[in-house]
Amino acid sequence: MKKYMVAALLIFFSYPTNTSTRKKSPWTFLVYMEVSDGELYTALLKNLNQMIMHGPGENNLFAFVHTEGDTAWLYQITKNNITHIDTIILSDSYVKNIANAINMTVTLAPANHYALILWNHGFGVL
Repeated sequence: MKKYMVAALLIFFSYPTNTSTRKKSPWTFLVYMEVSDGELYTALLKNLNQMIMHGPGENNLFAFVHTEGDTAWLYQITKNNITHIDTIILSDSYVKNIANAINMTVTLAPANHYALILWNHGFGVL
């Protein structure tokens, strides 16, 4: 499983940055939030609120949120605002789900650099 995660991350960081003629931001950040444990809902809301309050500045910021079941949501975060971008039906593979989230983010927000933040319990790979 870890080798697939590493492969997904390598694909993300080596993704071509010339995907659009739109003006590129310096960075596009994707926060992949796995919240399948009910105890994390409070932390999810707190962290999303902090991201919204401070905003990404000249960068792009997206949150991919999976709470339970086979549905996840992609949001774009700007200062004082959060916009629902898409509702996603997940596959059984974390690797496919992460790769799908990365592809959507890169397509939506071309940048010079990309970063993926894996947010969850902190005790293992998603």
